[in-house]
Amino acid sequence: MTSRAVPITIVAAGVVLLAALLIVSSCGPGIPAESQWMSHVRALADDHLRGREAAGEGIREASDYVARELKRYGVEPMGDSGTYFQRVPLRARTIDEANCELALVQGRRVIPLTLGVDALHSMKLQPAASVNARLVFVGYGLQIPEAGYDDLEGLDLKGAIAVFLQGAPKEVKGPLQAHHSYRSERWKALHRAGAIGMIQISARALSEVKWHLIAPSRLQPSLVLEGAPFDDVPEMGLNLHWNPEKAPRLFQGTKARFSDLSKMAAEGERLPRFELPYRLRARIASTVRPAECRNVVGMIRGSNKRLREQYVVLSGHLDHLGVGEPVDGDSIYNGALDNASGCATLLEVARMLKRSGHGTKRSVIFLFSTAEESGLLGATYFVERPTVPRRKLIANLNIDMFLPIRPLRGITAYGIDESDLGDVLRRVAKAESLKVVPDPKPQRRFFVRSDQYPFIRKGIPALMLDSGATDSVTAAAYQKWVSTHYHQPSDDAAQTIDLGAVARYDRFALAMTRAVADGARRPQWRRDSFFRRFASGPAR
Repeated sequence: MTSRAVPITIVAAGVVLLAALLIVSSCGPGIPAESQWMSHVRALADDHLRGREAAGEGIREASDYVARELKRYGVEPMGDSGTYFQRVPLRARTIDEANCELALVQGRRVIPLTLGVDALHSMKLQPAASVNARLVFVGYGLQIPEAGYDDLEGLDLKGAIAVFLQGAPKEVKGPLQAHHSYRSERWKALHRAGAIGMIQISARALSEVKWHLIAPSRLQPSLVLEGAPFDDVPEMGLNLHWNPEKAPRLFQGTKARFSDLSKMAAEGERLPRFELPYRLRARIASTVRPAECRNVVGMIRGSNKRLREQYVVLSGHLDHLGVGEPVDGDSIYNGALDNASGCATLLEVARMLKRSGHGTKRSVIFLFSTAEESGLLGATYFVERPTVPRRKLIANLNIDMFLPIRPLRGITAYGIDESDLGDVLRRVAKAESLKVVPDPKPQRRFFVRSDQYPFIRKGIPALMLDSGATDSVTAAAYQKWVSTHYHQPSDDAAQTIDLGAVARYDRFALAMTRAVADGARRPQWRRDSFFRRFASGPAR
């Protein structure tokens, strides 16, 4: 279904509601596995759930659906107080643009800027009431001591706003550049150097979503986890996302052209660093209110008395973007493949494990996280406040937006070279006749953009399991999907899905879960992995 602003009668409304109830009802046990998967995707991506926005009513219905399915399969509840739900307390901050101002200042010349056209404020911080500071272009804005790379060396950033292009130097391996590009890690370096805020610009070739679709979302509440321990950008006064089409203005009067810098960033080349000929003047007003979401957590208990209190976490995010800017008359961002698909696979793995009658030695936790699209908030909260002792979480396998739009012949696993989970994956992939495909685009930083990353930051070995393109036709199809459907209303259950690829991926996910949960020893970081430093005990 699509969402269109058409009045309906009470009778028609009843028909729509009945259809929605039929869609979310469970399939019977005799229905083939691939149809079971598709029924979950249709249920979670249906219009009546309004895009499963993290603080909305739709995601509560979605989480109720998942909990019912887990209960039906015989999966134990592992949320709060004997339920399947873990409360995730949040704050929602909304910009008050009527009382905001933004301008570039050059001597006595003031150039007013328009929010939503030139730039937009991130509300994932406690912004300063006002800012008046010089601008310094800092290349990628990265300090990566492990690679001997430092964009900030020799720069005077005291009291300045750092302007940077998204990306990283190609000579730094993907997981390492991804980690240091993460917002909190980049801010640590900029803040140490004296910066009071930052402006980020996407290189045109690396932009995944068009600006005119991003800009309207600035008026929606931004979610952050409640409490000082979760503040990942302390003392940041301003964070702006700059429209790449308006970025050339920032570089007027310098020796660099934005088009050249953007091309260099797309190629992973080192960027120059220099003072920009402007100050930025801003007045920022916002309101904040408490909000609440919930993770869904279930468990299949291990069969081995010695190992059952070690836990393998299989995760996928349940939320999506909600209702937004209409595209071709459709304003509901259903999130069928991002990430109802991953949640459907989690449910299928749970169903197949229970149906087999042959459990795993270690226990398997199924985590359907909330607010991933808002910054990995549900997974971050679970890892910080797990419903089992954290030291007993031994591995995370995360599934987010695998694309069953072509026959499945390959798997890409982000983080494959960081722990011995990579060895397990290679064995399982070989047994399933699947080729292991390296990360084709490390500059897109997928390693830190989904729910495996909070586990990694706590020292827990993790992988993100994705479909991998083994030929140019499949690679082109994946790229076309990203350009056409990623974070678009067209990512719905009506798109063409290869159910054979689904069935094969689900078998792989089950085999991978079994292999890790039945392994002779708990997963460990490789000795040369940067992320080993976050671990303690056996994982180290």
